[in-house]
This record gives sequence, structure tokens and C-alpha cells, in this order.
Amino acid sequence: MELGVPFHRELTSEAQLPNLHVIRNEFTFPSRPGHDEHVRINVMPITPATSRLHYHFLTMTSSYKEDHPQSLQDAMESVLSEDKVVLEAIQELYDRRGPDLPEVSVKADEAAMRARRIIAGMVEEERRAG
Repeated sequence: MELGVPFHRELTSEAQLPNLHVIRNEFTFPSRPGHDEHVRINVMPITPATSRLHYHFLTMTSSYKEDHPQSLQDAMESVLSEDKVVLEAIQELYDRRGPDLPEVSVKADEAAMRARRIIAGMVEEERRAG
């Protein structure tokens, strides 16, 4: 993508249960009718290692040449570092207060709560089968 060129961005975020998150960014250019859209896809599998540790991988692909790969890598590392800080704080609170800590959810948590119910059902189904 070129610096200074206006664009329209559409972002789609999809959780593929139980452990995959895919983000698709589509960029179109209103000032350039007929210009090919640019697509960037981030694929992020999350793999548990222990009850307190998981691995969060990230791979990216795009339909266009990335002219600033180091700045893009730095930006993604910054985002993942923010996630890490929040997840560590949640884990620390959980360790202090235990599993009976009351949960507070808001409308924005609806998809995550639905995902957790689906995963809990998958675990229960696996438990019954095994």
C-alpha cells in the first residue's frame, strides 16, 4: 500500500473453535476505481501448553508487497504485548481469588461467551466419549 493514498478498510475477525483466530483486512481505494483490492490475512492459532501457559502464534499473508515489514512486525508485537499484559493480570487475579471469582460480562462479550459455551460442550462430549 502506498503512503498518503486514501483507502477503505473492511476488517473481519473470525474465531474458528477451539483455538484459531483469523483476521482478514480488505483495503479498497475509492480514488482508484478498478485498482485491485489489497487483502491481508492474519492467522493466529493458540495452543495450550499447561494449565497456566499457552502459545499464541501469528502468521500473516497479503496479496500485495509489504514495503515496511519491520514496522509491521513491531506493530504486531506491540498489540500482542498488550494482550500479554492483560492476560497476565487476569491470571494473577484468578490465582489470588480462585475459580469462584464472580464474572462480569457486557454486550461486547457475547461472542466470547458463546465460544466458551461451545468449547465447554466440546470438552464434555470428549469426556463422555473417552
